[in-house]
Amino acid sequence: MPLNLALPLYLAIAVVSGLFYWVIIRAMTKKVDVGIEGLMGAEAEVLCQANAGPSCHYLVRSKGELWTARSTHKLEPGERVRVSGPSGVGLLVEPPARDEVLSKNKKGTRKDGRNCH
Repeated sequence: MPLNLALPLYLAIAVVSGLFYWVIIRAMTKKVDVGIEGLMGAEAEVLCQANAGPSCHYLVRSKGELWTARSTHKLEPGERVRVSGPSGVGLLVEPPARDEVLSKNKKGTRKDGRNCH
């Protein structure tokens, strides 16, 4: 192939390859944002209480997903909480720190206090 045709073709392939590798490297270094790993530190909304006891179980919504959650604190439906870790196949949640204010979700809240049974 003549040089005047090959050089622009090789340069175009190199630029496209460089962009492709850049996109791949960005995707590989991106923080995990799915499953329990993506929920650490996220806020959630308490929908209802599943049972009472020393370690209460709740149904919470975080990032549009419903999760069973456990907390050592007494929580009320509609309360905003922080995800602090995994608990089996569910979440461990706790109320936010006193100086921390969580956003309010105006739709889909279940504040009637009904149980999840």
